[in-house]
Amino acid sequence: MADRGRLATGCHADVVVLDRQFALKAVYVEGEEIDLADA
Repeated sequence: MADRGRLATGCHADVVVLDRQFALKAVYVEGEEIDLADA
């Protein structure tokens, strides 16, 4: 599981990107961007 939970090339991570007002800007699951229109 060395490829999990790190922000590095070749690794899988879940990340939520927020702006300064904490509005959702992007979501990545296992390194793949999720289309927010489908969320």
